[in-house]
Amino acid sequence: MTKQIQEQLINLVDNQSLEEFISLYSKHSSLLKSYQHMELLFRSCRLGLLSFVEYILNSKLIDINCSHPSTGYPLLFISIRSQKHDIIKYIIQQTNANINWSCQNNGITCLNEAIRQLDYSTVMLLLEHGCTINQSHLFGTIIECFRQRDKNMHPLIILDDLINRCPKLIDKIDREQLTQFILNRSHCLLTNSNSVVCSLLEKFSLNINYDLVNEISLMSMKQNKKIHRTQVGIIGCGPSGLLLGALLFRSGIDSIIIEEQSRSDVESNTRAGVLEQSTIDSLDEVDINERVLKEGIIQRCINIQFNGKRISVPITEYTEGKVSTFYSQNLVVQDLIESRLKTNQRLWFDIEYARIERHDKTDDGQRPLIKFRRRNSNKEELIECDFIAGCDGGASKCCRHSIPKDEIRTI
Repeated sequence: MTKQIQEQLINLVDNQSLEEFISLYSKHSSLLKSYQHMELLFRSCRLGLLSFVEYILNSKLIDINCSHPSTGYPLLFISIRSQKHDIIKYIIQQTNANINWSCQNNGITCLNEAIRQLDYSTVMLLLEHGCTINQSHLFGTIIECFRQRDKNMHPLIILDDLINRCPKLIDKIDREQLTQFILNRSHCLLTNSNSVVCSLLEKFSLNINYDLVNEISLMSMKQNKKIHRTQVGIIGCGPSGLLLGALLFRSGIDSIIIEEQSRSDVESNTRAGVLEQSTIDSLDEVDINERVLKEGIIQRCINIQFNGKRISVPITEYTEGKVSTFYSQNLVVQDLIESRLKTNQRLWFDIEYARIERHDKTDDGQRPLIKFRRRNSNKEELIECDFIAGCDGGASKCCRHSIPKDEIRTI
């Protein structure tokens, strides 16, 4: 009975039929279990349905600070991640939501997430309502402001804008960390906006070693090889490489992904079709869940045929709401690629060959190095990084052969 009611309510949410939803929910809400109330609430939030969210919360059958049964994130955090500003404003201004919530696993907070989204209006709203500021938030701010989400505005200008809006941040910025962060991404300085960058760096009194930056540039020119610098070099643009890149981006870590095949070949490669809850949670963590939510087919029960009878097993009653979702792997890949390119992260297809020159840091300080050449090009390029992630699969043409045999571990 409750299963049928829940499915009807979910359909009404998906169809945005508020009056019918209110009628059915008011009659049968007492029959629903807590995880079913949460499913309706969080689904309404992700779809941006403020009226549904308000009605469910006003019913007093679920706590505003309840956590999603799978991710453990509260409603405010998920609304910030989904960029549902009407719901964000409602929760902060009209409920007793805990705006200082912190994830026990990784310490991420609502303010961290707003900063990651470069959502200045939400950042300011949280600060205005007394959200706690700590050093991890500040460093997250610096990292996020270095990301080129707006091609017409340099990240440091974005950082300057944030500090102008909240001047008390300026006294807490770790200058040494910021300086090192810039040096690790020296390619950001070697651009047409160099004069603007220098001006802003002087404003923040940062001691940048420009001789080192120039030396790196000259060395690259002398070798007639283009050198790219990053923290993690990822070889392989399948689900694992793309998801790793998204998780690194989520944590403020720069990466470059290179792939042998063309983009069209990668996106059309169909394999798995069922995503377990842990995969959905990972996609949710990197904010790649909108299409899955709309197009994925959720499996809430399993039908078992035995002795001429069909037995329906309601999975969610035994897994506290965790489900499987039918959603093709190539769609996941498409979503991850689109998200990566939209945020101006480096992803290069059609790589004719790649070779790992150094797989570990040497005693004299030389970093791991990937040598590669693009298809239809006769110029070799280099990726210098701190770590190399081999994500080119079991039929690897590069990574697996680059690992010394005595160091390979298989499970």
